[in-house]
Amino acid sequence: MAEKVLIKKGNKEIEVTEKAFRVVYSGQGYKLTEEKEDVDYFGLSREQLEKIKNDDLKAFLNKEAIEFPSDGKKDELIDLILGE
Repeated sequence: MAEKVLIKKGNKEIEVTEKAFRVVYSGQGYKLTEEKEDVDYFGLSREQLEKIKNDDLKAFLNKEAIEFPSDGKKDELIDLILGE
């Protein structure tokens, strides 16, 4: 899966692949807003994972090629990360 980056132009913020940013969006005035760091959630406790946004949990599961329901609740996502 391609690495995603967060880009911004004015008040509009979107997440795109690095290649899409380089090829399409950088020429349209978009700028990188933050670098996505490579985080390993496997070593975190349930309490720590509960503080992370669902979208970030889903992004991690995608990166690790772990299937999950698109409408999965936070507890379900955390269970998958913890292997429960």
